[in-house]
Amino acid sequence: MTAIKQLYDLQSVDAELDWRHARLAEISRALGDDIVLKPLKDEVARLKRAAQKTAGDQVNLDTLIGGFEAKIAEANAKLYGGKVKLARELQDLQADIEMIKRQRGEQEDLLLVVLDEVDDAQKAFADASKAFSRREETWLEDQQAMADERVVIEGDIPGLQIDRDARAAGVTAAEMALYDQVRKRHQGKAVALLRGSTCDSCRMSIPNRLALDARSSDKPVRCSNCGLILLVD
Repeated sequence: MTAIKQLYDLQSVDAELDWRHARLAEISRALGDDIVLKPLKDEVARLKRAAQKTAGDQVNLDTLIGGFEAKIAEANAKLYGGKVKLARELQDLQADIEMIKRQRGEQEDLLLVVLDEVDDAQKAFADASKAFSRREETWLEDQQAMADERVVIEGDIPGLQIDRDARAAGVTAAEMALYDQVRKRHQGKAVALLRGSTCDSCRMSIPNRLALDARSSDKPVRCSNCGLILLVD
């Protein structure tokens, strides 16, 4: 096996290791991160406050209307209790009762509006709560899936590392230094296949003389366009 082919095979193992380490980093960032739930959680909290406010408005109106009922009852007791004799005072009491009834009617009309608002607010809160519960359930399932995936990936790495070390042991120090240097500069890739006179990585043609060197030389030949080490296909 040529040295370039050894580097090419080593690159395949390194790519597998790189992907797993990158995926583990993604999983570590994602596990426990519930930021995707925040918009729905905030909306549920807002709708809960709105439902509580409308419910409070209803209680206040019920209390106010109850107060009017008590005033009307009190005024009626005076009106028909026989204690008030003067016609003027009787007229004033009757006027007070009519005024209180008008005020009660206004608040009762407002209560009808508030009751509709209470129903709408409670429904909106209930719907949002259900939506949040469904989204949270999906998030928890995703969290468990990632945790399971992490276990599998962590189990893969030791075997791949052993394979990687074995392959690297068959490469000279100079070849390994070049491989590491090129790979670092090209996002984890160091070796590309040469098909005819075309680099399989950058899809560009290289000079014929360079292609000939790649086929005949024992030393690594690099693509004149992308700089990767060329392995003749």
